[in-house]
Amino acid sequence: MTVRQYSYENGVVRVSFDGSKCAHAGYCFRELPGVFDGDRNPPINLAGGSLAEIVRVVERCPSSALVYERLDGGADEVPDEQATVTLIPNGPLAVRGELALDSATYTRLTLCRCGQSARKPFCDGSHKTHRFDDLKTAAAETIGADLPGGPVSFSPAPDGPVLFSGSLTVKLRNGDVLCAREKGALCRCGESKNKPFCDGTHRSIGFSAP
Repeated sequence: MTVRQYSYENGVVRVSFDGSKCAHAGYCFRELPGVFDGDRNPPINLAGGSLAEIVRVVERCPSSALVYERLDGGADEVPDEQATVTLIPNGPLAVRGELALDSATYTRLTLCRCGQSARKPFCDGSHKTHRFDDLKTAAAETIGADLPGGPVSFSPAPDGPVLFSGSLTVKLRNGDVLCAREKGALCRCGESKNKPFCDGTHRSIGFSAP
């Protein structure tokens, strides 16, 4: 399957799209259709919105499929000081902060946790058609002192969870904090009984993550 990638600039800002990371959240199409329309040529029309609108909507993209670079000397996107992962109901992990995955850096990531994505560890929207059920979620924990901010690194284990190291706060979609950890393993087979954390189930179900 061909992965769409394109980049457009107008002397003030460059906006780039990488379809290999797109989770199909749809914020761009819904919130700024004058700029973003995948069925149009060109799919990004920078004349269709103001700089402020473009920056706002790009930063709303949870997956980093959309990124921007200021060409006029203005400030580029600043990562959240405290990294957070939000559990999207029956959907992916939406991560924000100063993030590293393999050899790349990000401010936003959307990680698959249904086990069905064709672009693991990234979400590709497969949870919408595979009836992923995240009801078996870990119980909330009492949070003590605030964890320090800073970068968090992620490393997918072969045929296993996504390991992380660094200060990470886990939230529900309504903003309630579930827990905070400085290292751990995030389930990506979809079958853990302690979501979003791995409980070893991937071994018994023969989970494969090429």
